[in-house]
Amino acid sequence: MNALVEAVSNLSNRLQVYDVKVRELSRDQKLMRQQIEETQIIVTTPEKWDIVTRKSGDRTYTQLVKLLIIDEIHLLHDNGGPALENAALENDTLASFLEESVSHGILQSHTDIVKSNDIKDLLPYGFAIHHAGMTRGDREFVENLFGDGHVQVLVSTATPAWEVNLSAHTVIIKGTQIYNPEKGSWTELSPLDIMQMLGRAGRP
Repeated sequence: MNALVEAVSNLSNRLQVYDVKVRELSRDQKLMRQQIEETQIIVTTPEKWDIVTRKSGDRTYTQLVKLLIIDEIHLLHDNGGPALENAALENDTLASFLEESVSHGILQSHTDIVKSNDIKDLLPYGFAIHHAGMTRGDREFVENLFGDGHVQVLVSTATPAWEVNLSAHTVIIKGTQIYNPEKGSWTELSPLDIMQMLGRAGRP
């Protein structure tokens, strides 16, 4: 909760020069209709946002939202996750990651080819995963779809950095620690691994 207050204060100070109003919406801090209408940025918790989205009278507020920023990505697919993912499935805006309708058709028609159920669920939305535990056929299939631009977001382990050359617009490294079963602990990725991840994807 302290972090919530800090975020509101920080954003308010930075954006007041642009006349942007930032307010907190939480268990302790409620907003009246007029306050919400005057606000451009709302900082809230998943639990509170879940309550707001379930209230039919407040649904008009959720329709005003143009951008949702999730500070803690591990909340996705968690117990509180459905409240965040529903900010996409109900409105079918997950598909907006696909830049071309032709990609949507190709991904839909190719979904039955892959063996992994996880990939079957993700592909229609332009997402895919890549790791050593997948069958070779599934890995190559995902690589080809990403290479051709049909898969927009590829979440992978460090393996493709050394095995596959996949050009990407942006590379996000989630963390620099990996689990080492030989040592039984988390270890830092080497600088070479990091550079390889960025370099293989064609990024400077």
